[in-house]
Amino acid sequence: MSLTGIKLTVKYDSSKIIKDLEELQTKALQAAAFRWEIEAKFLTTFEDHVDTGRYRASINNNTIDGEDHPTVTESRSDDGIHNIAKYNSLISGSNVEYAAKLEQRYGIFLRALDNSRQQMLESYIEVIQKGL
Repeated sequence: MSLTGIKLTVKYDSSKIIKDLEELQTKALQAAAFRWEIEAKFLTTFEDHVDTGRYRASINNNTIDGEDHPTVTESRSDDGIHNIAKYNSLISGSNVEYAAKLEQRYGIFLRALDNSRQQMLESYIEVIQKGL
């Protein structure tokens, strides 16, 4: 009995792998940010920091799309901050002119981060695991 050799050739496109991993990273960051967004909106609403709803609406990962959202009270295209940079970096927040004052006085974003940290991590991990 004789054995014949088996040759296995694997080819891959490293640029496609890198692009796919970057897209997965983006989805994971967005999932984590969504957990923070939910908590920040909850604190804003529950603690009655809203008058018109514009601030609450600005805490939205979709407001960076450059469009006005007339269905959301007073929402404007530049109200939200949601920028994803390379190397695990996400910048989220509010761009309304009084956002900094609200944060200084009530610490809404910081407390939302503290309150949602575990859910953010779990969402991030879940997206990565499903994508691999």
